Amino acid sequence: MRLFLICVGWMLLLVAPSLVLGQTTKSAAQGRRGSNDRPDNKKAPPEALPPIVEPIKPDINEPSSNATANADKPTAVRVTELPRFGIGKDWFDKIAWAGGIVLVGVGVFGVYLANRTLTAIRTQVDATVRAERAWLIVRPDAFILEPGNRLAWLIINAGRTMATISRAQVRCKKYQGMATLLAGPPDYGEPINLYDVPIAPNIPINVWSYVEGDAANRLTAEDVVDISERGADLVAYCFVEYLDSFGQPHESRFCYYYAVPFGEFRINLRAPAEYHRCT
Repeated sequence: MRLFLICVGWMLLLVAPSLVLGQTTKSAAQGRRGSNDRPDNKKAPPEALPPIVEPIKPDINEPSSNATANADKPTAVRVTELPRFGIGKDWFDKIAWAGGIVLVGVGVFGVYLANRTLTAIRTQVDATVRAERAWLIVRPDAFILEPGNRLAWLIINAGRTMATISRAQVRCKKYQGMATLLAGPPDYGEPINLYDVPIAPNIPINVWSYVEGDAANRLTAEDVVDISERGADLVAYCFVEYLDSFGQPHESRFCYYYAVPFGEFRINLRAPAEYHRCT
C-alpha cells in the first residue's frame, strides 16, 4: 500500500505541470477568441495599435556639431510593447493529458505486479519454513493392560530442525463411557517439568504419567476387568508447547484410547477438536 501511494504521488508530479500548462493555454486561446467574436468588432473598424518600437526623435536644440558627430551612431529606440507570441493549439493539451494518463496506468500496473511478486515470495518463504520447521508428536509407548500405575510416553520431533519444549502435560485415566470425557474441556492435570529442553529430529524424549483408576493413581484388577470386559475406556491425552528453530511458538494435542482387541493405544476419533489441535 505504501509503494502504491508513492507511485501515484510521482505520477501526479509528472502530470501536474502538463495540466497547468494546458489550462493556461486553453484560457488564453478562449480569451483571444472571445475578443475577436464580439459584435462591436464587426461594425467598428479595428483600432490603430501604437507601434511596438518607437524611434527617439533628436533634440532640435542640440548644436549642429553634435548632430553631425552622432549621425553615424545607431538610432536609439524605445520599446512600448512586447511582441505577441502565438498560442499553441488544443491538440497539444490532449497529448499532454493522454501522456499523463498513460504514465498513471503504467505506475498502477507496476504496483500490481510488485504486489503479486511480493505475495508469491511470501508464499514460497512460508512453504519453506513449514517444510523445514519442527513438528512434535506425543504418543503412548507400548502398554500392556494389567494392574499397575504408570504409562510411558514418547515425545517425538517429526520435523527436520531442532525444537525447544516449553511445557508438556500427559494424562491417562479410566472413564466409564466416552461421553464422560467429552462433556468438558481437556484437563491435563499437573505439567511435567521440562525447562526449555531441546529435542532433535527423530530422537524421542521419554516421559511418563500415572494411570488413574477408580480408587487412586493406579489400575487395579477390577479396573482391568472393567476395561477389557465391561465397556469402560482407558483414555490417554496429551499436550505439548514448543518453539521451533525460527523462534515461533507451536502446540500439539492428541487423544488416544486403548483398543482392547489390538492390545495398543490408537487415535481417538471420537474426541472433539480441542483434543486434536496442532499449530
